[in-house]
Amino acid sequence: MIAPHESTVGPKVPVREDATAAERKLRLLQRAGLFGDDTKGATIRRACTVEELRQAYRLVHDVFLETGFLRPQPSGLRLRIFETTSETATFIAEKDGDVVGVISVVGDSRDLGLPSDPPFRPELAARRTAGLRLCELTNQAVAEGYRKSAVPTELMRCAVAHALQAGYHEAIATVSPSHRGFYELLGFHSLGSERSYSDKLHDPVVALRLNFDELRAPAPELTGAARFIRDFATERNRYLAQVADWAKRARRQFLNAFLLEQLFVHERNFVAECTPEELEILRRRWGEEMFQVVTGITDLADLGPPADRPSPAGPAPVGAEPAPAGPLARLLPFQKLRRRLIGLAAAGVIAAWECPPPARIVGPARSTWSERGDA
Repeated sequence: MIAPHESTVGPKVPVREDATAAERKLRLLQRAGLFGDDTKGATIRRACTVEELRQAYRLVHDVFLETGFLRPQPSGLRLRIFETTSETATFIAEKDGDVVGVISVVGDSRDLGLPSDPPFRPELAARRTAGLRLCELTNQAVAEGYRKSAVPTELMRCAVAHALQAGYHEAIATVSPSHRGFYELLGFHSLGSERSYSDKLHDPVVALRLNFDELRAPAPELTGAARFIRDFATERNRYLAQVADWAKRARRQFLNAFLLEQLFVHERNFVAECTPEELEILRRRWGEEMFQVVTGITDLADLGPPADRPSPAGPAPVGAEPAPAGPLARLLPFQKLRRRLIGLAAAGVIAAWECPPPARIVGPARSTWSERGDA
């Protein structure tokens, strides 16, 4: 049983002292550069191209690594199963060709759920049982030189605009306890108590929620910080008129063999790390033909449990590199995949592209679920 929705339109102000504290906090953040217009020259938009996405997930990796939220990845990219779908909306701040800020919105789904399901499954299950359509704000990372600027709050406005237009009822955010005050100023309320986000790293977080139905409802009588925050997210949100067009363009560009191969095979051999269950999710979401082009896998049923897969070549010679295990054993060598894409481009099936240098698919199969939902 869930208590009736609390108002999340700005901070709770049952007494004047709370309102005064919120206004004081807002003024401090504005003096620091947030909630303004100065992005230090950075442009805010949705990431659509392979280079924009690559830079975005590299920044997330580097920032999370710096703060101890993530173990280093050989590729330098923070990729999870959630980043493989066109439904995940990633927004960036870009300056002179460099991505300096990131935020992603992941929509809830039956096959993937949300990034915060492992630590907060009971709380999220309760919201779903109440019939709420959820999304999660994740991959929140800003380069150090842009943290005291409008970049963090403009990215948040993009995420809110996307969620409002997409029809979500609530956004979930798992954040460090020290960041809780900032999110409460934005209108978030508590959802889950402090616990570790990962069972591998000590990463204490709390879960918060933002009710979008309150933002869609007619504006109540608000003053001070509460009025400013509501207007900032709704009436004065410049991104509300742009996110729908961004979404169409992003989906067209994402479901492209070149982008998927570059990001999930060539840049990092992510596909080879997927479990058979995760590969089935990719097949459904990318489509059968696109899945075969990118992975070279024609029949997932042939994969079977790793322990049941005999080596086709018999025992390996002493000192030889061990044969890949799991789904990796069924992937086409990269050179063959490369020739296949060239042929499809020549036939006009996919857009022509400049082929990257040959590479070799290596690495053990493992689950692609990763630590840390956001900053």
